[in-house]
Amino acid sequence: WEMAKNEIKQEFITQNNVREIVKKLISEAETNIDITSGWIRDSSLKAIFDDKVQENIVNKGISVRVIYRLHEKGDLDITEFKVLRDLNENLGNQFKYRYSKTLHAKMFIIDGKKSVITSSNLTSTAGFRADSEKEWMNREAGIFTDDPNIVKDSLNFFNQIWEDSKELESDSLGVVVDQPNNLELEFLSIT
Repeated sequence: WEMAKNEIKQEFITQNNVREIVKKLISEAETNIDITSGWIRDSSLKAIFDDKVQENIVNKGISVRVIYRLHEKGDLDITEFKVLRDLNENLGNQFKYRYSKTLHAKMFIIDGKKSVITSSNLTSTAGFRADSEKEWMNREAGIFTDDPNIVKDSLNFFNQIWEDSKELESDSLGVVVDQPNNLELEFLSIT
């Protein structure tokens, strides 16, 4: 993406190129990586946070924040929490993750200068599959931009979600999903 100074770059993206674009942006990060994705699968997050990217994050002291959705039992059936814990272990204090009950947005914001806003969750069926995975994919759409106004707005929106989100403490026994009522309470354990 070589461009003249002050030229705004925007590109339409689909499930066929979202992983490639996001991985390139993450590998070029200098200070911050902010991600929202309702659902996160192990192989999909590892496809963009490979060992080389993780080494770059540690060496440069890049801050990584991830927000995922946790509202109902189905969210726990899809999101694989082990990969979040593994990245937290590998990257230490540079990696923070929280959950939001109302999250549906999928955004990747790099250094407060570039954004991908997409319908793609961090799942293989949304385009974030490892090269070896051969399953079908959803039809997804989004946009990459470095327009300063759009990036600023997306970062402000991310920060609002971050402030409203919660950290799942390591000593948590479980989480209540949905609204409890006088007839039933659904409690799920987190392992």
